[in-house]
Amino acid sequence: MMACGSTITIEGGGGNGGAPSSSSSSSGSVGSNGSSVSSTSGPVTVGVGVGGAGGAGTCPNVAGVEHTFPPNLNCPPVQPGLQGFYVCYPGPGNVDGCAALYSSQCVVDNFQCGLFFDGEAICGPIIDGGDCCYVLEGGCAVGRPFVIDGQARLAPLTCRRDWLVHVTPPLDDLDLESRRVLAAAWRAEGQSEHASVASFGRFALQLLALGAPPALVRDAQRAVQDELAHARMAYALASHYDPDAASAPIGPAPLAIARALRAVDPIAVADSVCCEGAIAETVAAMLVAAARDRAESPALKRALASVAEEELAHAGLAWRYLAWSVQRHGAAVREVLLRRFAEAERHVGVGPVPLAAPAMREALERHGHLTREERRRIARHVLAEVVAPAASSLLSLA
Repeated sequence: MMACGSTITIEGGGGNGGAPSSSSSSSGSVGSNGSSVSSTSGPVTVGVGVGGAGGAGTCPNVAGVEHTFPPNLNCPPVQPGLQGFYVCYPGPGNVDGCAALYSSQCVVDNFQCGLFFDGEAICGPIIDGGDCCYVLEGGCAVGRPFVIDGQARLAPLTCRRDWLVHVTPPLDDLDLESRRVLAAAWRAEGQSEHASVASFGRFALQLLALGAPPALVRDAQRAVQDELAHARMAYALASHYDPDAASAPIGPAPLAIARALRAVDPIAVADSVCCEGAIAETVAAMLVAAARDRAESPALKRALASVAEEELAHAGLAWRYLAWSVQRHGAAVREVLLRRFAEAERHVGVGPVPLAAPAMREALERHGHLTREERRRIARHVLAEVVAPAASSLLSLA
């Protein structure tokens, strides 16, 4: 039986190929935008301080699983402007075995967190709870993350009831394994939505610092409330689907926010809003709408319909902010937006994708979770038919 806050493994949410992950030996929470994020158990041993993974070309057919960074990890810092990821693979439990099993390229290629990941391993192998872990740095879509010093912050999971709301789709068409898979995916959604509460809270303060119009500030504050509701719904569904959580429902532990608000740079704010809002949230809203259409439970359809509508409003807020920023700050902002829209696929996540046998996928779709292939198809369609034309209109304002 799973303890409160433990996880089964889910696939990374996108990427250019790769295979599903095998079960992880770690336990903890499940996190943002397509990859499970856990607190691992057992000792942590750093095998290589700098220089990435070893290996002589081998590459097991497994996907990397993202975890929270362990404290006091002796690895080089992530470069400014890039994101850091602590990624683990099933391993033999020793440094030499990990180095022989996973090549440097394999470690990067098998980490799937969006339609595209551009990065490299900068530290590892690190033996953590028996797994082979690595620090990667680069760029990856993580929805509307709460990023500090290049790392997307997530609150760990804990046992609590006060974050739950009443949403109880029927369970009679699901076996126990299907329920566990859905619970893992909804835990991922919960942590991601919880982080978005903090992200929009910071955005509201940035808007005030930049002298933005009151309507933008108002809508950023509304987005905080929306994301709070989304997080509570996701935690409730995770607890509802999990057959082992009846006496131990889950919610967020404290979120680390140190150094969350620095000097506000209008170019940097426009950059993040473009990637996380105009691109990623536009796609995310359409993915939720598609999940709503596939869901069969009226209760789940209503919940997903509300999320889709509100996420679309958040995307609209991002586009409106960028229009104001282009007109206010001119060529410097426009230059950043041109680069970001030209590489839009790099900034698209497709959400946590449950690891499931083909026979289980139909049941998961009935409960609002699409396959990775379907999510990628929708994402690319939205980029071509919605994001690209909107970007062209936006850039014509400059």
